[in-house]
Amino acid sequence: MTKPDYLKALSSTQYEAATAPGNCLVVACPGAGKTGMLAARATHLLTLGKSVTAVTFTKDGAIELRDRILAKIPESARPRLLTGTFHSLCLFMAFPSMKRLSIGAEILRQQRSPFREKWSIAMDGERFTCALAAAEEAGLDAKQEDVIRIIESIKSGESAKSQAEAQAAALYDRAIARQGKIDFQDMINNVVRALADGSMSTLRTNHLLVDEFQDTDEKQYAWIHAHLKAGTFVTAVGDDDQSIYQFRRAMGYKAMVSFAEDSGSEMVKLEDNYRSHAEILAPAQRLIDQSRNRMPKTLKSFKGRGGSVESWAFTTREDEAQAIAIAAKEHLEAGKSFAVLTRNNLRLNAVEAAMVIKGVPYTRAEGGSLLKTPEAAAMMDAVDCLNGDDLEARNHVLLWAGIGGGNLEIMNRMFGGSLVEGGVDDFKNQGVSDESAAIWRSYARLTKQWSRLESNGLSALALQGIGTWLRDRAKSVFSKKTLELCESVLEPAEGESLLARVRSLRGAAKAAKQDVHASKGAKLMTAHGSKGLEFDAVWLAGAEDGVWPDKKTAIDEERRLFYVAMTRARWWLTVSCESNKVKPSPFVVEAGLDLKSGSIS
Repeated sequence: MTKPDYLKALSSTQYEAATAPGNCLVVACPGAGKTGMLAARATHLLTLGKSVTAVTFTKDGAIELRDRILAKIPESARPRLLTGTFHSLCLFMAFPSMKRLSIGAEILRQQRSPFREKWSIAMDGERFTCALAAAEEAGLDAKQEDVIRIIESIKSGESAKSQAEAQAAALYDRAIARQGKIDFQDMINNVVRALADGSMSTLRTNHLLVDEFQDTDEKQYAWIHAHLKAGTFVTAVGDDDQSIYQFRRAMGYKAMVSFAEDSGSEMVKLEDNYRSHAEILAPAQRLIDQSRNRMPKTLKSFKGRGGSVESWAFTTREDEAQAIAIAAKEHLEAGKSFAVLTRNNLRLNAVEAAMVIKGVPYTRAEGGSLLKTPEAAAMMDAVDCLNGDDLEARNHVLLWAGIGGGNLEIMNRMFGGSLVEGGVDDFKNQGVSDESAAIWRSYARLTKQWSRLESNGLSALALQGIGTWLRDRAKSVFSKKTLELCESVLEPAEGESLLARVRSLRGAAKAAKQDVHASKGAKLMTAHGSKGLEFDAVWLAGAEDGVWPDKKTAIDEERRLFYVAMTRARWWLTVSCESNKVKPSPFVVEAGLDLKSGSIS
């Protein structure tokens, strides 16, 4: 029997998954071509006259999968296809008339929903404001970035760890409700409750395809299970070894096992990796084999041998960063894609500084760029003031240095808005603190010196003076270190003025965060941000004990994250760490990598 074109390119295991008649659990290793398989399965089912709903975790993922399917099916099949994220599909289920295009029309035509009043969704700013106010009122002692995570965990079904957490979640819900809003977790919660009490029907779809199944949380699993109970065939595609979102309550291995038991489905393993050479997959396999509670699988390189893996230990982070910048430049000039992956965003600051210094084009895919830190802003504003007194820039520098807004307003009024050093007696009985007066006077005096140095072509000395003054007023060791990196980045090239250097870097700061797919420079990102991406060459930086694995996260979760990072590389992989008073990550040992001493000549 001749295979249709959309099935011809599939491997034997991909074909088995794409043509499975009922429930199916597809365990897809990294680089196994699961998106292509899912598109082929949807096309196959639609060709057989079935209706298909596909759910992904990101809008981009849903669009990519939809477009692949639409390219292979006739116009007449479109009403039987529905794609989206969990949130968008829940919205369509609650308000089916919202979907005005022909795509998915047949699936939603018979949808039954108890909801009549349109939902107004709270955006991030509103959510964070309500969450922080609720935490303060409840006396919840937690970092700002943790507050929303704690509240979301409780709303998704986890038990509160304290009375303060429970109260904060309740206060948050009331605050959102007072504004006539719901949040994204409410969208899923509302639909799951309606499915459970029978007031809402499941989607009228023959087949439900779920991508990245390992990332489902308990409420999302309940949504899937409701469809399974209603007679919908479910295809779950995922990899428990790539479950890296435990902090978002992803079920990981548990989701895969639960689905296998609940559905009685056949299991198909996609173990062929079409991305990476064998040299990269071998240490990745050794690493992930150390994990507990996983579905056994073997990585098989379709490309075979021909890759390269290196591991280095550098004396300092700065040496590591310089080596990365040199390697990035070489690979980019050879027309190769290059990515730097770290456990956390802050570790990328030194790498970014090295890229700027060596003139390597780059994009920083997430988090804050070094050039956008408060320290960089203060240093660049201090440089701007060398070209004449800039009131806005000067105020920013002095506020950063520790002068309160009230004191600064008084001193600006005292000297008519000009930067005048003044004498000690000028500040007495003015309502200005001694500390604020001292900061003002030293800055006024030294700015004149720095301006003279800059005008006489001694830009490096002017920058050194600004850097020293700011570091003396930094509030933390981290802030001082950031200022050191900023100073190294701002140092002008021979014949370049300090002011010209700052102008060019302000432009670079605007471009530092771009679309990682569209830009051509080196990609700087965290390992979490690299999920779903691939590059010719990958450098894993900061592989140190206490950094990677992070002490606050379960060791198996951290190992999976390291594994995901390693398997982003197509043919070249380097792992590095700082060796000064720091031990290498245990994952380096588990992967069987031998560290060599790295140096910058």
